[in-house]
Amino acid sequence: MKLAQEGMATPPPTMLTVCQIATILNCSPRTVHRLADAGRIPPPFRLGGLVRWSGETIQAWIADGCPESRMSHGRRNSRN
Repeated sequence: MKLAQEGMATPPPTMLTVCQIATILNCSPRTVHRLADAGRIPPPFRLGGLVRWSGETIQAWIADGCPESRMSHGRRNSRN
């Protein structure tokens, strides 16, 4: 790869585990799963049997004030 030789390669994206997300949010891993299931945090990626969140997405979500992520999760609010 020519870019890697020139020192211009893009680093791989940071993928966070449920335990890492729990530490960031100061809650339990089970709470992280509940928040994801409810669409209150950005949805994770599923890589085979692994569940990971994009570090950049989580950082942006926190910077935005932790808005509910229902629409990006593909769920609808049944009360509307």
